[in-house]
Amino acid sequence: MRNHYTYLDRHLLTFLANIGLEEGHMHSGLITAHGDKASCFQHDWEKGGVPFEHGVAIFFLWWSRRYRPEVPNHLDLRQWVVENYTTGHRFRDFLPPIEGL
Repeated sequence: MRNHYTYLDRHLLTFLANIGLEEGHMHSGLITAHGDKASCFQHDWEKGGVPFEHGVAIFFLWWSRRYRPEVPNHLDLRQWVVENYTTGHRFRDFLPPIEGL
């Protein structure tokens, strides 16, 4: 697939439901409004072992009321995404697979 917009359109709502986040309203404008902002983190996420598409899905959790307090500074999102994907697999097992990988 290798296009984070396609991945998010297909799987973001599933991921949110898988982690029990009932904020489906996040989906509609979130991808369009903030999908490009994640690009600045792509290198760091992939270097940390996080596929970009999965990193963006986790990155979007920052806009939810539940997870935003965990990351008070948006610059810390870089590390927060890696830690929550690789350490203990907090979100990793809830993300649908990326087609083509």
